Amino acid sequence: MKNRTTNRIKEVCIEAGFDLVGFAKASISPKDREYIRNWREQGRHGNMDWFAKEQSMEIRLDLKHLGFTPVSVICLGMIYRSEKAEAVLAEMKQKVSRYALGTDYHTVIRKKAKPILQYLRSTFPSSNFRQSVDSLPIPEKTIAKQSGIGWMGKNTNLIHPKIGSYFFISTILTDQNWDVTDEPMVDHCGSCRACLDACPTGALFNEYEIDASLCISHHTIEDRRPDFDAHTKLDSWIYGCDVCQEVCPWNFGMAKRQQIETSNDEFLPKGIFDNSYNQGRNLGEMESNVFEETFKDSSIKRIGVETWNRNVRWSKNS
Repeated sequence: MKNRTTNRIKEVCIEAGFDLVGFAKASISPKDREYIRNWREQGRHGNMDWFAKEQSMEIRLDLKHLGFTPVSVICLGMIYRSEKAEAVLAEMKQKVSRYALGTDYHTVIRKKAKPILQYLRSTFPSSNFRQSVDSLPIPEKTIAKQSGIGWMGKNTNLIHPKIGSYFFISTILTDQNWDVTDEPMVDHCGSCRACLDACPTGALFNEYEIDASLCISHHTIEDRRPDFDAHTKLDSWIYGCDVCQEVCPWNFGMAKRQQIETSNDEFLPKGIFDNSYNQGRNLGEMESNVFEETFKDSSIKRIGVETWNRNVRWSKNS
């Protein structure tokens, strides 16, 4: 595929509102395949039972069962960092991950990608295109790493040297055989261990490795049990956890100095967070109807009111 064609696709993606665009082959490297297999065999996926299913693994490792055989991937990144979110988080007594303070990113990113998919389908009418926004069991971060839009940090998050790690990832799979693969980015973590040392639960048990069964994000989002084990620690988080990103120099240093800011107002903190927390009050437990109304267009809605209330109760004492 000629460079001018991929350059035009990048232009379309930027025009649609994405901040990062890269191309990769639709394949998983032997090293990454081994890591994923070992991760499952060692039970590092915690209570995410869907991860261990055989069909999920076939999609994850071989990109099967997708309706067509992907050959190339467009990798997209969209910034969600904002100074308003930083200010709100600083006032929170029981914390919510930055990415969940605004409108559900699945909805926003799909909406933003519509003109891209329209362009691709009209330009390549005989080809297939399928977007994923955490919606397919494919290793999006692994593929995005290969596309050059960031390197995989020691906290297992993708990091970009100018904007840090507060950006969403989406992929567009296609059977177009684009003979263009952007170069992977050089790893700039160096000897830094800030994320590993700061993790409240030891989930980052080794550089570039995470045990989800110990991760606060896993506890508050993926673990749907009525109650936690006695030793479970939430460290005041009630949805997600940003500690390993907060201490990263590429976020609190570079991104802050560069005043990296989302261009999408839908990612700014909703009033319910701004008003409640800045007045020093907690959101607290909710009735089902209040929860549904409060989080009707938020990614928080998917955990349900019972899990939310469990998290609120537990975080006060952990």
